[in-house]
Amino acid sequence: MRTSPILFLAAIALFSCSSPEEPATTLEPTPEPAPPAVVEGRFCFLHALNKDSTFVQLTLAGDSITGTMRWRPWEKDGATGTLAGIRTAAGEFDLVYDYMIEGQRQTETKVMKREGSLLWIKTGELLDPNNDGHLRYADVSKASYTQQLASVPCP
Repeated sequence: MRTSPILFLAAIALFSCSSPEEPATTLEPTPEPAPPAVVEGRFCFLHALNKDSTFVQLTLAGDSITGTMRWRPWEKDGATGTLAGIRTAAGEFDLVYDYMIEGQRQTETKVMKREGSLLWIKTGELLDPNNDGHLRYADVSKASYTQQLASVPCP
């Protein structure tokens, strides 16, 4: 059986044309990945080496952060105090550590961040530029995350 060339061309035209009711196909832009969900609640972290330890408890509620920090070096005076501050747009915790050390009340700027089950504390040169007992990073851009604490169950 031989197919008519006209019938063949008509079939090709029918399958290759779209009807006016069909919407034109367009490529949708790929959506940006959603930022990680902000996890709120109470979290505890510990770093213990030999007989030295640092314990941090944080409560996150929106962008507000409160908590406590205990630094216990072996056979030396430690520091115990409160933490208060905010979560920045970059996800860092910009905190003030208000504590007692060697019988003196002191405050210190602390920058921390949480990555999975770890808490990182930024360390760097500290100064008391106003001579008021409030230590600040000499240059926060030169400070680095070197102190690491692991997640532990809260007491």
